[in-house]
Amino acid sequence: MQVASKTNNIVVKYIIDYRKLIKSSIQVAVAFYLVLTSWFFLVSWASTYLAEELGFREVDLALLALLTFFLGSLTSIASGLISDRIVGLRGVKVLLIPSIAITSASLLLLSQGYLPTISFLASISSYRFGAPLPWLAIIRAYPYEVAGKIGGIAGIAIQASALTLPTILGFIKEITGSLKPGLLLISILSALSIPLYASLKSKSKV
Repeated sequence: MQVASKTNNIVVKYIIDYRKLIKSSIQVAVAFYLVLTSWFFLVSWASTYLAEELGFREVDLALLALLTFFLGSLTSIASGLISDRIVGLRGVKVLLIPSIAITSASLLLLSQGYLPTISFLASISSYRFGAPLPWLAIIRAYPYEVAGKIGGIAGIAIQASALTLPTILGFIKEITGSLKPGLLLISILSALSIPLYASLKSKSKV
């Protein structure tokens, strides 16, 4: 397929290789699905895990919710301000990959009940900091003629993660009687998105 664009009044035809487009879309979709697993645990089963398995009281959860909102808001704003200053894909990776790593490590500690309040807040803060960056990675990695198409597939992956992850965790809890194995799984799945984002190349020809 040819997509025409104008550069200095000169029409340039961009030829899309659909085989590469499908491959790139799958890579990005899987990366989005994996990285979102941590978030959908945090907004679905996290309070149940903290209350039932770590002994958090209602007042503890209420205070934690306030801290979560405060820290999450600060890190989201900071990420937005910094993201606007990032020019290339390399800069996106420098911020995105450590944020995923910190989120995964924090969830791993949380699964073992180690420093639960700090681990939970660290996972939320690091995730919120990195939240805009996967979208920015698409813009930096692919020409604008195909970035929207790949972003659309990524949106489907987000919905798939939202629908399947809480259900999977529910099954794990039903079978094992605990959310700890599910939380350990989330930590691993989130970390698996790192090589997928690390392998993105700037303005890949599709």
